[in-house]
Amino acid sequence: MKRSVLIVLALMLTASMAFAQNGSIAVFSDAGGSSCNFADGGSLVQVHIFHVNSPGATASEWKLDVSQVAWTHLGDTKDFDLVIGTSITGCAVSYESCLTGSFRLMAVNFFGSNAEACALIGIVASPGKAGVRAVDCNETSLLIPGGQGRVNPDGTCQCTTPVEETTWGGIKAQYN
Repeated sequence: MKRSVLIVLALMLTASMAFAQNGSIAVFSDAGGSSCNFADGGSLVQVHIFHVNSPGATASEWKLDVSQVAWTHLGDTKDFDLVIGTSITGCAVSYESCLTGSFRLMAVNFFGSNAEACALIGIVASPGKAGVRAVDCNETSLLIPGGQGRVNPDGTCQCTTPVEETTWGGIKAQYN
């Protein structure tokens, strides 16, 4: 019994470390990638999609979920040449090289609808896929988290900007 528990714990830790290995795909209301709170006053709304905290990635696959708002999609402004699909139907983006850190993938333009306070938008899996994915620099496909943003936050809700997940060993190594 103890052996089974240890094996399950080891698998869970391994899976969580693999999940944290390649950052996340996040949504921001500004081109600098600092705010995930969106204002919708019934006019142009821009969503900036970033790959954040990447230790090294060559591609990603995801979809922007705006199902809680009645926005009209005006188009995507892509930062990379090789993009298959659209942000709202699901897309794959090739970075064409191994990139690290945080970088913008595209800006998505919508005509707003005066959405209700605290509506969520966010990054989800492309249709038919098991999750949001990134390809690391060794050509390994990994599941990564998708970020969320809040539309018209009213004080009872705020989004949180993504943080880089890590392991205890990684934190400990910073102080040795």
